[in-house]
This record gives sequence, structure tokens and C-alpha cells, in this order.
Amino acid sequence: RADAPSWTPPRWLNWFMKVMLKTPGLQRIVGKNTALITTEGRKSGRRITLPISYLRIEDRIVVAGHRTRQWWRNLEANPRVVIRLEGKERIGYASVMSDADDAFADYIAYVEAQPVVAKIAEIPLDDHGKPDAVKTRKVLGYTVVVSIKLEEIPD
Repeated sequence: RADAPSWTPPRWLNWFMKVMLKTPGLQRIVGKNTALITTEGRKSGRRITLPISYLRIEDRIVVAGHRTRQWWRNLEANPRVVIRLEGKERIGYASVMSDADDAFADYIAYVEAQPVVAKIAEIPLDDHGKPDAVKTRKVLGYTVVVSIKLEEIPD
């Protein structure tokens, strides 16, 4: 879409973040709001691992991305994912929120928790860090929001 920001992280940055998130000690520096997600390619069947920014809401992880990207489409075909959070791998099941109304509250929380997302998406924040609702709804027109329910960890 013409009104969508076109910023894309360079390939080397994804590689660098994967290395950082797999390295004990370094993971603590970058892993507070960043995790690794591993999905299965819907066409290739290959395992694909990417760094993602996330927000934890109780037993769910919320992630968002541009609809033109491909990674989230794998989740529609196979919702089972492996997520490396805070140095530990977890299993989760993804649900792509296709309705902007359903995604709105989670995306607002995601943007509030990560103001850099607001900057990239050109969403104005008020003095209390709350995103502009009208602009947020426009951004949801070209943004996909994914909710990943984490499995319980056995004791």
C-alpha cells in the first residue's frame, strides 16, 4: 500500500539478532522484548527462524508485522511454533487475527509497550504514551497481528 511505511530491517540485522538471542549473557541484553520464532514453511516445509519483537500478555505472546511479509502466512498453514523467550524454548500455537477490530486492543498494547513501533508505523503518541486511535486503525489496514498461546511448562 502506498501509505504504508517501507522500512525493512537489513538481512544482516536479522542474522545478528539471531546470534545475540542464542548467546547466553548477550541474550539478556537484547531479549527483553525480542524473541526467536521458528515456523515451518508452508510451501517448503523447512524450519524458518526469525527474530521478532513481542509483547507478553499473560499466557500469550503478541507479535505484529507488515502484511507484505511472508513469515506470518506460515502460521496460517501450520500454527505450531517454537519460541525462544528469555533464553528458553517454548511451544506455542499461533492465531492470525484477520479482523482489525479483534486485533485493535492487542496492537494498541503492543505499540504502547514498544514506542519504536509507533515511530516506524508513524503513529503519534500522546503525552502519556497512548497511540492515536484513528492512525492505529489505518495502520491495521496493512499490519497483521498474531497472538501466540504458549503451552504450559511441565514441572
